[in-house]
Amino acid sequence: MLGALLAIAALAGGGAALGSVHQRAASSAPKPRAHSGVWYCPHGGGSGWHVDLAVTNPGSHPVSIRVTTSGEKGTVATQGMTVSPRAVVHVPVKADTRGAASDVEYFGGWVGVSWAAQAGGAESGIAAEPCTRSLGRTWFMPDGTTLRGQDAWVVVMNPTAVPAIFSLSLHTPDETILPGDWSDFVLEARRSAAFFLNSKKLATEPVAAEIEVRSGRVAAASLGASAGGGIRAALGITAPEHDAFLPGSPGSSRSELVVVDAGTRRATYAGKVETSRGAQAIGQLRGETLQPGQARTYDLTTQPDAAIDVALTSGDGLALARRSLGPSSDAGSSAGAAAGPAWVLAAGTFSRDDGWRLDLADPGPDVALVEVWLVSPRGAAQKPSVRTLRVGAGQTRSVGSDFTAQAPLGSVVVVALRGVVVPLAASSTRGGGYATSVGVPIPGRWVPSRPS
Repeated sequence: MLGALLAIAALAGGGAALGSVHQRAASSAPKPRAHSGVWYCPHGGGSGWHVDLAVTNPGSHPVSIRVTTSGEKGTVATQGMTVSPRAVVHVPVKADTRGAASDVEYFGGWVGVSWAAQAGGAESGIAAEPCTRSLGRTWFMPDGTTLRGQDAWVVVMNPTAVPAIFSLSLHTPDETILPGDWSDFVLEARRSAAFFLNSKKLATEPVAAEIEVRSGRVAAASLGASAGGGIRAALGITAPEHDAFLPGSPGSSRSELVVVDAGTRRATYAGKVETSRGAQAIGQLRGETLQPGQARTYDLTTQPDAAIDVALTSGDGLALARRSLGPSSDAGSSAGAAAGPAWVLAAGTFSRDDGWRLDLADPGPDVALVEVWLVSPRGAAQKPSVRTLRVGAGQTRSVGSDFTAQAPLGSVVVVALRGVVVPLAASSTRGGGYATSVGVPIPGRWVPSRPS
């Protein structure tokens, strides 16, 4: 029976996610009808790496999942399981090559999925990112650098049943590069691949990437590794942005902001920092201008936890990523997210000795009233069961580390009773690993009630 359901879900998915968004259901509503969907995770990997998929079920009913991992030669592993209500499952996946990627099919409910990577072999550090529910025909990956000691890749996955044909170009401060062997590249069905940016442009910061798909659909992310220790990952952006909001990282005051003109016209833009004390303009971003395809990096020092908001004033759109520098040589990377009323956010940790913290940023004009609670592999944490927090308009609220310490391998559910927020987690290991990741939005019909 389970196999039949899986086959039906895969056919219904058709290579695209099926999450619908409706108003939140009343607590007395009947059990939701059958539902299915797919998450796509272009996580990459390497020799000796450990990659986990964190699958969080915030609801009150079990959800069945099937995890498929692929590489350049096709599918390498498939596994199925059930995620208990109000619990998170960590699924280790095979990730010994740069181009490794996974997809997670789910049915009978809803789950949120993210990934966490721990480098091995000659590399060190951690990375964490949300997966995506959508395949696309355009992807921007701003966070690439090929300065000495820095390596950069783009991971592209094609989980569909037909080949995908796309071109991958690179954007730098001085030029746009269209490598011939990355033009009209054919990625066969149910395969994934990694593209090494250093092979096309060395000693440059930044080296942003853009994918334009001519046939089919793909998902893509950036992957970076430092010779000095540390890795980063950032899910790609599927459309030019007019207003990008990038939450601050708990405990990190140094950032590198990468901005790419993602349109065909000259772009001008401005930015501001949003903290618990209000908003302040960023002088370096006042009236800045980029030519089409041009990319630029800004070194910023802000108050810890401060969010960055960059708004387009003219042009077609931007693509942005924020690197948050950790306490050692590792760094986190994120492309931010649009604000929403409900989220799940998983830790990017690997052991009970690791730690993570949570920030809630409110980019809206009104105060947000938010409930948060933890879930773990054993279910909803009970002490404390729920915290209710106010986040000021245009401000960021940090949740104390004593909260997440109760579930070092857990997830947090975030539900705004009023307003909207963007949650971000910063995870760290005793060995100096550091990662940042935003949450996964919960569709309206699947927003859970608070645990009793």
